[in-house]
Amino acid sequence: MYTGYLYAHNAVGLSPATAAGSIVVRATPSLTVQSSANPSQVNDAVTVTAQLSSTMPLGGTVDFSADGQPLCSAVPVVNATASCTTADLSVGLHTLTAAYAGDGLNRPATSPELTQTVLRRATTTSLSTACSVRIVEGQPYPVSAQVSGQDDGGGVAFTVDDVETCSSTLDAAGHANCSLSNLSSPTPGPRVVAIKALFSGNATSAPSESAPLQVTVLDSADVIFRSDLDPVAADCPQP
Repeated sequence: MYTGYLYAHNAVGLSPATAAGSIVVRATPSLTVQSSANPSQVNDAVTVTAQLSSTMPLGGTVDFSADGQPLCSAVPVVNATASCTTADLSVGLHTLTAAYAGDGLNRPATSPELTQTVLRRATTTSLSTACSVRIVEGQPYPVSAQVSGQDDGGGVAFTVDDVETCSSTLDAAGHANCSLSNLSSPTPGPRVVAIKALFSGNATSAPSESAPLQVTVLDSADVIFRSDLDPVAADCPQP
């Protein structure tokens, strides 16, 4: 803040200085924005914080925007900061900015752009069977996948030694079932196969795959000579 003075000039000379009033020269603050989590996952709350710096005390408000659209409006500045929390950002890249409105001591200011990355929600896929992991070749073999962390459903592919054998759609509980057929064994056997379940993902849920389920497929000719086979569970193939 500066004080201005007025002077009068006549034939005698300058009159004594008289204070004319105060002139306020507003400071030019700097403004930056930071994100509490970057990248973040869809539907997770993210807090965007505006940090101001000035040679003068700071008051006023800050407006936040995402991709040019209002996110939070007129957030008061407290201790040179203002914050905006949102869980509404969709999957993808978003441009976040903050605009300081200024006050009696500070000019308005706009932050540099911050790119916020929003990822699909992580999922976990598990694979199980209610049957023995030793079976005789040529019989249908039931397996079940469970996908955790997903929403909006999706498809599951079941593979045998990385070759897709069948596919299914998740139900409301995140389950998908499949009956694998044509599991075979060379002669002489047995053959060990690796079965996996692969969730394809959707708009908000990321893909994932299960750990392999190892199943021993016995040669049908070899079974005649075996006496150490497991008992058969309901709806399961002959072990």
